[in-house]
Amino acid sequence: MNKQSAVTGSGFILQDFEPAYLQAYQRGELQNRVKLVLKELEGCCACLRDCHVSRLNNVRRSGPVQIN
Repeated sequence: MNKQSAVTGSGFILQDFEPAYLQAYQRGELQNRVKLVLKELEGCCACLRDCHVSRLNNVRRSGPVQIN
């Protein structure tokens, strides 16, 4: 795989930059990570609302928001 140089916001050049997802793919871990993330989105608890709504089905929570 060809490695590229990337420029950061501050203007520094990173030699031999390779995104972490490519490394996960090469190790055979990417597919499993995708499955885990999709499972988490079925009952979302990513924010403080912890509402467990299905983000995969674009479900919105009804009623007042309670932060635990």
